[in-house]
Amino acid sequence: SWTGVSYRGDARHRQMPKGVEFDSAIPKLDYLYPGYDATKDARATRSTKAGMTLRTGDGFAVCHLTNTLWADTTIAYVPLVVAPDRTTFDRLISGLEALARDHRKSSLVMQVPGSSWPTQEALLDHGYKPGGAALRMKRGAGADYDAGHFYYCDDWH
Repeated sequence: SWTGVSYRGDARHRQMPKGVEFDSAIPKLDYLYPGYDATKDARATRSTKAGMTLRTGDGFAVCHLTNTLWADTTIAYVPLVVAPDRTTFDRLISGLEALARDHRKSSLVMQVPGSSWPTQEALLDHGYKPGGAALRMKRGAGADYDAGHFYYCDDWH
C-alpha cells in the first residue's frame, strides 16, 4: 500500500525565478525511477489547455490552472513535481506559486507520497499545510521508488 498526503499552500511569489522555463522539453527523470517519462503528462496538460509545465535544470512540474479536479476556482492543482535536489525543488515551488498567482489563483494543492520525507519537510518549510491522506495500492519491482533522495509530488503514476 502507498499513502499519499495532500498539501496546500498560498501562491505567494510574485516573480518567476530565473531559469524556469514554460512548456519546454522534458528532462530525463531517470533519477526518480529508471525509464520514467513524463511526456504523456505534459502532452495531456498542454493539448487540453488545462495548464502549463515548468522546467528548471533537471526538475520538472505540471500545473493545472483550470479546474480539472477541484470545485474551488482559486486553486491551482499540481499533479507532478520531480526535482533531484532541494535547490531545484525550491525554484520549482516558487515558479509554481508565481504561475498560479499570475493566473489569479490564491493557493496550490499537491499530493506527496507518505514515504517522501524530504519533500514533506521542504513543503512545510515553504509554509504548506498537510491535509487528508489517501491509501493507494502499488505492486511490482521497485514499488518503494518514491522514498529516494529526491523531491517528488505526484497524484498517481
